Amino acid sequence: MLPALLLIAAATASAQGTLEGDFSTALDAARSASSRPAVFVDEHALGSWFRKISSVDTSSFDGITGWGNLPQPSFDPARMHEPAAGEAAYTAGPLDNPGVYVGAHSAGCEVDAGLKWDHRYDAEGRDTGTFGWRVFWRVASGGGNVWANPKPGSAADIYLFPGDRFAMTLRVREDGTASLDVRGSGAGAPSVHQVFPAGGFWEGGTRLPRRFKRVHAIDQFVLRADGRRIGDEGRPAVPTRSVLQDGRWDGVSLLGNKTVPLAGALAIEWRGPDAAAGYERIFPGAFVDGAGGESMVVTPPQP
Repeated sequence: MLPALLLIAAATASAQGTLEGDFSTALDAARSASSRPAVFVDEHALGSWFRKISSVDTSSFDGITGWGNLPQPSFDPARMHEPAAGEAAYTAGPLDNPGVYVGAHSAGCEVDAGLKWDHRYDAEGRDTGTFGWRVFWRVASGGGNVWANPKPGSAADIYLFPGDRFAMTLRVREDGTASLDVRGSGAGAPSVHQVFPAGGFWEGGTRLPRRFKRVHAIDQFVLRADGRRIGDEGRPAVPTRSVLQDGRWDGVSLLGNKTVPLAGALAIEWRGPDAAAGYERIFPGAFVDGAGGESMVVTPPQP
């Protein structure tokens, strides 16, 4: 069952016909509305400007795959960070942290995995001072929260760039691991395959209820009193001039005995309370098409 959240929109449609009765237009509108995801507000999802579509809870699927074009981020110059004394060099850069990723959720585990805007490292593992879309994964279970990237300088530490074609696939596996595949498009495009611990989706050989998601977002950091950055989860999201634009999910599908688009009655749109009131302005044109795709645009409230 889904958590007890606030239902704020239902799949209804109004007639669009003329006085003479434009029945085909009315029928098209009704079909379109009936295929839209249910919309919920999660009052606990604070600290990020996110657009998230998940599946309903089910045991029918073991994974999710999504593909499209990576968006272009631009950043608020007032929200750039220089590391404080003793703070790691990788904390330098924007306090607004764009992501394009997929994920999985069960009662005992949460997985996020895909691409984040991050520092680029050379073959020797040295920071190049530039940024790109970099592979990451996060596993939260049993009170722990493990973030990881491929080792800097390794063959797995690939980078994609705004406008690049991408595909990403996440599967949860009976052996208590998850597998992530991320790749670009075309001859010689970079690709990576990672396997990492992610229990809580199976009990013996039985699938536990799970749901899968796809997200594009501007996650955020804030500063502590000592000038060090910390994640903003659990606190109100920060108005910013940073934006994410010109990207697209061309399609997103759930993986099981059949491959099914994450759309219509299988899909749920999750809204955080930070964005709920201005949702259509923050995510202009947000609409899940029949392939599970849509444009990637995030325009947060400005300070």
